[in-house]
Amino acid sequence: MIINKDSLQEVVRKYNYVIGRMCVPYRETGNNNLAYLAAFNSGVPSGIIPVTWGKINRTKQNVTFSSVIPDRYYFPVYYSPFGKSFSFGEPFYLDKGGKIIKSHIEGKADDVTLLRKFPMKQGLVDKAVKLIGTVIQASNDPGFQPCDTVGIIADTLQPYFQDIKLDMNKGPYQYYQIKTTDEYPHAALSELEFITDIRYGYENVIAASPLPILSSGDTLSEDKTEVRLMDEPLERIKWKSEYDGNPQTSPELYPTIRFMLKKPQFVTKIRMMPLNADNGIIAGN
Repeated sequence: MIINKDSLQEVVRKYNYVIGRMCVPYRETGNNNLAYLAAFNSGVPSGIIPVTWGKINRTKQNVTFSSVIPDRYYFPVYYSPFGKSFSFGEPFYLDKGGKIIKSHIEGKADDVTLLRKFPMKQGLVDKAVKLIGTVIQASNDPGFQPCDTVGIIADTLQPYFQDIKLDMNKGPYQYYQIKTTDEYPHAALSELEFITDIRYGYENVIAASPLPILSSGDTLSEDKTEVRLMDEPLERIKWKSEYDGNPQTSPELYPTIRFMLKKPQFVTKIRMMPLNADNGIIAGN
């Protein structure tokens, strides 16, 4: 509820550092006594919420705010008697010295890709770095003697699904394993999917998880022939941390993850995600 009286207590004065007496132009009609500076707030439908108020001087056509916290981005707004908000000026940034810095967009727009809600945790980043050098081996012997190295984690895995392409020149193979390095024998992989091509006609397949959309071009690059190959029904293996759908769990106590098929089949990619805090932006956020 927005109150249109100048007898309100200024809450922001309780902060240690505020800018005193700041004037903002106001040329709107109406009988409002107060105007507001609003800030971002995801908890309300409008996305902004008033954080301080100022008295409107219609003669001087400005609003005087007596207490404003610096180093913030503000939206100048006023409210109708029915509670609807209206802008009376361009949003601005108030720097630490109390200087108003306005946005100069001038019709220019840039594409921005938002990947995360919060910064990545350094400890988890370090674990992803240590996975570099992990190999994917394939064999037709359950003891992997001999075996072929068909893939390798050559770069730091990002905290979302990504594919490691496999070399199937000598395939198909019945057995696959992800083997970590001797220096870091911990399979800190939160999610794994063994990908194949639907055109092989395998029966032991289900739908694969989609890759993240990181640009507008990714919406056109979906490969509809990719499916997830299963060595057992999902219901039987969901207890395993690499198949439980939770990015915050992994079989990192173990150095190796094995995928044991009933017969030789082609695995074209491994779709994997490193252990992470599940802070990425997903559909619905």
